[in-house]
Amino acid sequence: MAGRVARRFRVRWMSANRWRRALAAGRRAALASRAAGGAKGMLAPAQLRELAALLDAGPAAFGWDEDQCWMLAWIAEVVRY
Repeated sequence: MAGRVARRFRVRWMSANRWRRALAAGRRAALASRAAGGAKGMLAPAQLRELAALLDAGPAAFGWDEDQCWMLAWIAEVVRY
């Protein structure tokens, strides 16, 4: 069973087995989604809003690509300024 779940959700068998054990122990809350891991963001809320506004303007506002598709290198340029 854990193998099928692992394949379905594209996770390791060990993760699926851990989920099965938590559910069997009656800890349904243990299956709830958690926030993404990793380092805490370094931008202040005002900076995040400013970045969102710049990205919403689209790459054409900065002289790039008319089809409004961002490329990672362009976003890096916007963030540097």
